[in-house]
Order: sequence, then C-alpha cells, then structure tokens
Amino acid sequence: MASFLDQYEIANNPDFLKRVRQASIKAAIDVMAELENTPNHANRIAFANKVLIEPERYGNVLAFGVLTNAMISLASEDNDIQFTINSLFDAYAGK
Repeated sequence: MASFLDQYEIANNPDFLKRVRQASIKAAIDVMAELENTPNHANRIAFANKVLIEPERYGNVLAFGVLTNAMISLASEDNDIQFTINSLFDAYAGK
C-alpha cells in the first residue's frame, strides 16, 4: 500500500486526474439513468448533477477517495478506477 504522501502525489498527477475525471463523468451519467427505486437515489442524483456540472472540481475531490483503495496506483487499469469510483459514489453523495 502506498503511503499517504505517495497517495497525495498520485492524486495530484495530471494524467491520473484526467482518468478519474472521465470515470467520474461516466459514473454520474450511469447514476442519472438509474431507476427511481435505487437506494439513496435522490442523493446520488444530486451528486451526479454536481459531477456533471463541475467535473474538474469533483474529479479532483474523488481522486483522493479513489486512492484509499490499496490496489489503485498510477499503473491501475481504467476499469479498476471506474470500479472504485462506482463503489464510492454513495459515500460522496451522502445519506
């Protein structure tokens, strides 16, 4: 597992940020298509709207959360980053 300092450095890596932003946009679009009976739907929609309106801001925020997954590094595959963002969406959306 990367140290907190290493995680901070990765979270600020321009290429990593671009990948996280794109994955965040995809996650937000997917949430917008969810059924209304999806658990925590209202909060998820509200957060998805924020991500879609300000993808740079929220991509930067989510990058730090993504790196709490010990398996994520600069060498991670896009699908691993996407999986991690999808798994964090409720935490960022709130309850």
